[in-house]
Parts: sequence; C-alpha cells; structure tokens
Amino acid sequence: MRLTGFRYLRRQRILTLALILVMASILFTITAFSLLGFYRGFNAYVGEEENIIAICDKQSRTPFTGLVPTYLAERISAMDGVLASSPEVVVPCYLKDEAIFLRGVVPKQFTELNQLNMLEGEVLELNDLNSMIVGKRLAERLKLKTGDKALILGIATDRYAEVQIRGIFESHTAMDDEVLTPLYVGQWFRVDYAYVTLIRFKIDRSIISPAMIFEEVSKQASNPTQNGTEGQNPPEQSITQIIPIEIRRFGIEKIGVEQAQNFMKSYLDAYGVTRESLFLLSIMVFSF
Repeated sequence: MRLTGFRYLRRQRILTLALILVMASILFTITAFSLLGFYRGFNAYVGEEENIIAICDKQSRTPFTGLVPTYLAERISAMDGVLASSPEVVVPCYLKDEAIFLRGVVPKQFTELNQLNMLEGEVLELNDLNSMIVGKRLAERLKLKTGDKALILGIATDRYAEVQIRGIFESHTAMDDEVLTPLYVGQWFRVDYAYVTLIRFKIDRSIISPAMIFEEVSKQASNPTQNGTEGQNPPEQSITQIIPIEIRRFGIEKIGVEQAQNFMKSYLDAYGVTRESLFLLSIMVFSF
C-alpha cells in the first residue's frame, strides 16, 4: 500500500510538472509567435523594398518613441531622386478603454508608400479637423462605424480629443489595428509640432543613395536651413498648409538613415533578440 501510494504521488507530481511545462511552452510560443507576427507586420508597414528609406531616432528605446525634426521631410523631399516622403507620428492612446496606436500622417504622401483599401466611408484629407479612419480589425473589435464619434485619450500625455470616424480601411498589415489621423493630430498628443516619430522616403537608387541623404541630414544638423521651395506655394497636401514648420537643432549622432526593413530589426538586435532566435526557441520549447 505504501509503495502504491508513493508511486501515485510520484506520478501525480510528474503529471503536474509536465502540465506546468506544457503551459509554459504554450505561453512562450504564443508570445514568441506574437512578436514574430508583429515583426512581420511592422516590416510590411514600413516597407521591405530596397527603395524605402527611413530617417529615425537611433537613441529611442522603442520604434514608437523617436523624435525626428519634422522639417527634414520637406528638406529631403527637395533632393533629386526622392520620389515620395511620409512624415509620421505614432502615439499610444486609449480608445474605448483599449490601448491602441494612433498614427498621424500626411494622407496623400502616406498613400504613396502604403496602399489603403477603403471599405467604407471616405479617404482622409490633411485638413480634416477632428477626423480619423480606422483599421478593419480594430473597427470590428471595438464595433466602430463610419460617422461615429469617439473620445481618444493620450497615454503618455494628459491630452484628449473627440474625433469622428470618416471611414474604415484595410491594409493587410499591422495598421489594421490602428487609427490614422492628420499628422498634426498625432503631434498634438506628442505635445510638440516640431517633431515626428520617423520619416519614410521612396527613392530612385540610380539617382540618390541613403549615404547622400545622411550627408544632407548631417548638413542640417550643423547648419539648419529651409528647403529650396521657400517662398513658393507649398505642394498639395503639405503639412505647411496647416501649421508652420519650426526648425529645431539636433545632434547627428541620434539620427539614423537606413533601409526601412532594418528599422524594426535594429530594435530587436538592441535587446539581443533576432527573428531567427525567436522562431527556433519557440519550436524547441514547444517540442520539449
């Protein structure tokens, strides 16, 4: 009887330990694959093509907290070989008690780099005050519809805004869980209109290279100037049509110019994590 009881207890402990290991493996695998999904989704958003270049803040701790001078978008856009530019602000906010990302963009410039399929409603315009468009998955999850009004609360800052949903879009990227607003709305939540999170450019590599863009950024760091279009009418859908662009001095050591697909990878590498290691660890732990 004692031996039977001992075996029973031993077997029960083994089963409990096995259950704990299985649950831990599943949890780790879900987390790792979620990170991989985010990695792929973010890369799909920023653009994996070689001709998509990003100006970012190398010293920021996350991809969403960088500070890049807004005026650099206009300055670099004036260079030969730059086909399109998109200054963007990414801000964590609350919408219906759920934490989301609000992305402030210059709509016409943004859609030159990212295709949006409007499922309902209208496309976003730069002068759409207090308006936003919502990604399909987020709209379904929060039961949001075109024409609804919603209160957005800032997380990092004590600010809020009531906005109206102008439409629902689908991009088949991580943006389907976000809301898009005019750039200055995102800057409102970041408090400072002089900065954005990152600036993406589409370039013709036969004319211009990332090194040439970095050289121009270096010149701006040492001697900030207005772009070559000063005194002319701003281009259609330019942010200067809404708010004046303030020139801010910055240190070149904090600014990076790199292929956009390396943007997210640099943050994973900073913490000693790679896409391949996440995948292998997930498989190994789950198999164990």
